[in-house]
Amino acid sequence: MTINTPPGTLVPPTAQDKKRRRQGAGFTIPAFANLFNLPVGQVRRAVKNGEIITVPFAGRDRIPPAEVERIRKLFGLKLTGESSHGVDNESEEQEQQP
Repeated sequence: MTINTPPGTLVPPTAQDKKRRRQGAGFTIPAFANLFNLPVGQVRRAVKNGEIITVPFAGRDRIPPAEVERIRKLFGLKLTGESSHGVDNESEEQEQQP
């Protein structure tokens, strides 16, 4: 949609023009634990020991997205719902067909 405005007039950006400059605020400790199917107590202990870095945001400790990715790569964690055995389903189907 084009708006006819006189030259030099400032027009506020539309929702399509705005882009987030960074990702969300991160994950709460329970959300992080749920994401990787870990016990919440284990994640809290890792935060307390300084193994997982948190930042305060909106009155809660949050785990930033960059820290989530670091922990995921460091320990080889899989997101809940990801295949953990690495078997190719197509090869299983081919073996079963006569």
